[in-house]
Amino acid sequence: MQIKSLNRVILVGYIANDPEKKETKSGHEYAKITVATNSRYKTKNGEYRNTTEWNKCLAFRTVASFINLYLKKGDLVMVEGELKTRKWVYQDKPNYMTEILVERIQVLDAAEYKANYNDKEKGMEDIAKYITNDNDESIIDLPF
Repeated sequence: MQIKSLNRVILVGYIANDPEKKETKSGHEYAKITVATNSRYKTKNGEYRNTTEWNKCLAFRTVASFINLYLKKGDLVMVEGELKTRKWVYQDKPNYMTEILVERIQVLDAAEYKANYNDKEKGMEDIAKYITNDNDESIIDLPF
């Protein structure tokens, strides 16, 4: 019997830095962002503490184009994707980084986003092609 598994991440948080626009060796655009998420817990003393998790995200093709064109630091977004861990060796020591490979992103602060989008003189009708990779071919040239 085959054991089934699921690798799915959904985050709601604020973009912590302006998108970093990059290009693969084969010329495909990608974007790197960090999404800050907060959680709250109660200490033994009954005090509440907040913690922030800084989630590294990587997006390709149309999602990357959307991020690079329209999003900025401070935007509230929902990110959906899967976890990917990459490994490299530096000074004879293995290093690891786990990132979220973004498959879909949604802007949750619609009023501010709409104003930003209109500033770029674009029609709202073509926005759907940017927010999902559904129509893309599989991503075969990851930069790591």
